[in-house]
Amino acid sequence: MASKNDMSIFKKARQQAEQENPDPVLAPQPRPVAAPQPQQPASAPQPITTRKKVGRPAKPEAEKESVNLSFKFTPGEVAKIKEKAGLVPLSKYIKHYLRTETDLFD
Repeated sequence: MASKNDMSIFKKARQQAEQENPDPVLAPQPRPVAAPQPQQPASAPQPITTRKKVGRPAKPEAEKESVNLSFKFTPGEVAKIKEKAGLVPLSKYIKHYLRTETDLFD
């Protein structure tokens, strides 16, 4: 019994087909071999092109909010702030209040 990967059955069938009908299509044709291309010497290095960035432009350094500032409140004060802020996050509410309702940044 032949093993699982035995391909001799196909080889015999092809040989029989070639003997019965010697068709040039079935006969193996030699493949042309391409000559190796000579490599061109690297002259000057090509300039690196910068890609266009997608998205909105970056803010200038003066406008970036990068400094953290922390406050400590009592639980009662936090409850009052949460009540006034509603669904707005507390930090955004306090920042907006300081910018619009006080003259702290003028």
